Amino acid sequence: MAELETPWKRSYTARPLSSLRTPALLINLEKLKRNCRVMTDRCLRLGVSLRPHMKTAKTWEAGYYMTGGLQKQIVVSTLAEATFFADGGFDDIVYAVPISLPKMAAVRELTTQLEAFHIVSDSMDVLKEITKLEPPCGKQWSMLLMLDVGYNRCGLQPLSTTALEMARIMDSCDAICFSGLYTHCGQSYNCTGPDEHIKIATHARDEAVKFAKKLEAEGIACPCVGIGSTPSCSHNPSEMTGLTEYHPGNYVFYDMQQAGIGSCSESDISVSVLTTVLSHKLDGGHMVIDCGWTATSKQYGDEPIGHGHFIGEPDLKVRSLSQEVGIVSSRRGHLDFSKYPVGSTLQLLPYHSCATSAMHPVHYVCDGDMVVDEWTPVRGW
Repeated sequence: MAELETPWKRSYTARPLSSLRTPALLINLEKLKRNCRVMTDRCLRLGVSLRPHMKTAKTWEAGYYMTGGLQKQIVVSTLAEATFFADGGFDDIVYAVPISLPKMAAVRELTTQLEAFHIVSDSMDVLKEITKLEPPCGKQWSMLLMLDVGYNRCGLQPLSTTALEMARIMDSCDAICFSGLYTHCGQSYNCTGPDEHIKIATHARDEAVKFAKKLEAEGIACPCVGIGSTPSCSHNPSEMTGLTEYHPGNYVFYDMQQAGIGSCSESDISVSVLTTVLSHKLDGGHMVIDCGWTATSKQYGDEPIGHGHFIGEPDLKVRSLSQEVGIVSSRRGHLDFSKYPVGSTLQLLPYHSCATSAMHPVHYVCDGDMVVDEWTPVRGW
């Protein structure tokens, strides 16, 4: 893939990490590009298309690498993301949150602007109202049916009466183009290790493909049969016959949560938070850093992961976070303050990179100890 050259590419004079105001979100560009290559190659081997989810990185530049420079066939989780990426030259976008009627005005604009904009639904009531709406001239409302393959958050049970009837309505309505099936394997985050992730992916594949075959037997074409979640897409069965798409997102950064459940290794994580040591609390046995939950989010895992790991500092742990500061202590009980002078910096690999990156208005792209670029994520809904 050629190096990134687009109208929204900004030049940025290199400067050292030490010049940044902390806390700051850092991206290791080489690791990010490697993560993208690995997922792209995996999809090629499996014979499925990669439709990466933009909700983790939320930047044009990351989207460029995630799509192999094609700038099309992506997933978003907010209409702000959809508009942002559409304005950045991306096309063929799935808005993968069940659509509500008040958002159809924005859907109309995006359907007009793009060659392909898709919405998802699991509500018969909403679908019936959409059938009454006239799409933009020369277009149809492109809709995917959301299925529940075990996560139990949203979506319809495959082969349920409602799922079948909604697919029939989508297929028969002149205003709608039935574009296929969308699923999210969120239950994979409750599993640990490749074997369990493969089991989740296999089940999702079987449920989605079974439903697609049922529709095809009724004469209803099902162009897209997609599953996704980074754990279930990082470890998968040797073949995924019947599926057309994978739509993971977190893999572009990965994080300590993913490392803890076996989706990746710690060395794959391409994002960290640069933070400064503010104070030594000698009688408390801890130090204070300028990284609170506003820089990492309040999400954390069980020990030993907790709020994350400090790069190159296995003895350190984040004991607690308040709004703007964190308390850091030693895992062994005695903190050697001399190793961490006030004013020195640390890099924290976050527990959940989606939540952490959303806290930062700028993503600093690094090559070694130098900042080489700045990426600005979309924010809002």
